[in-house]
Amino acid sequence: MHQNFIMNKTPVKGKLLFFSIFSFFILASCVSKKDIIYFQNDEIDQSKVSNNYTTIFKPDDLLQITVSAEELKAVIPFNLPAVTYSVNTSSVAGQPTLQAYLIDSKGEIDFPVLGKIKIGGMSREEAIDFFKGALDPKFVKNPTINIRITNFKISILGDVQSPGMYTIPN
Repeated sequence: MHQNFIMNKTPVKGKLLFFSIFSFFILASCVSKKDIIYFQNDEIDQSKVSNNYTTIFKPDDLLQITVSAEELKAVIPFNLPAVTYSVNTSSVAGQPTLQAYLIDSKGEIDFPVLGKIKIGGMSREEAIDFFKGALDPKFVKNPTINIRITNFKISILGDVQSPGMYTIPN
């Protein structure tokens, strides 16, 4: 009986040793020996890279549109101030800034005097040309149009403290 006990114990040790070695190889094979670096060994041929990028307006872009001209009274209706009014004192509170226009899901904004304008899908230069054509000479003579995206977003990738998407206000 003592001899039978020794024979049964040996296969258990062999199975345990096999399982341990097998587990070690499985776990070791999943680990990369190389440091993980984003875009590593990414050889870029700079002659094929174009740094010309045109921003195209899309829904949910927030635009600040400024119209200016020599005759300041003529541009007042197109530069609506965004201020906070105090009901108790009947005065303006805070620093006045220009109205921002949110592009809706149809690609339109509601601009003073001109009404609904489809600006989604246009570049900044195309939108400026559109506004100049719509305003000159009917409303403002030789207008200067400035358009800024006030909720411009960038994405940060990689091994940084806070990766993610960030809004750039200026």
